[in-house]
Amino acid sequence: MVGLQNCKILIVDSNAHMRQILETVLRGFGAKRIFAAMSAEEADIAMERSEYDLILLDYVLEGGDGLALTRRVRAKEHHPNRFSPIIIISGSTEKRRIEAARDAGINEVCVKPVIPKDLFRKLVAVADYPRGFVLAPNYKGPDRRRRSADNYPDEERRADRKATAGQNTMAVGG
Repeated sequence: MVGLQNCKILIVDSNAHMRQILETVLRGFGAKRIFAAMSAEEADIAMERSEYDLILLDYVLEGGDGLALTRRVRAKEHHPNRFSPIIIISGSTEKRRIEAARDAGINEVCVKPVIPKDLFRKLVAVADYPRGFVLAPNYKGPDRRRRSADNYPDEERRADRKATAGQNTMAVGG
């Protein structure tokens, strides 16, 4: 299970209200060490200076975008956050955007408006079911293939799919 009390978390979002919402939700989950950046430039500086256990990153940022930032972080061999889990926050569930996030090296996608239960599921996915990291010439990031969780009974999986059909979460994977 996710234990956030000792995790160092970076929230990157140009919208102050969204940063506050994410921080409030994370504090509700027990997180204490939360840092924020308002732009791609601020995030670049923060991530070069310090290693984070988790990065929540908006898809659209002031001065850049979350995918370009992710690609830069993943590509740098000695970047402190090259292997850090990155969850992108997106206002869109368009297939092409989700696939672009996956291909940029994002671990998970959480769709706006952020529902605490959905964000928690993403946190559990990166903490309890980490995927291997791929270092290939054309891709650097978490393994894009998905595996079924062994402890997720088929009946519960089907019930969850029915309950969330048409809602605002979408898994990233191949």
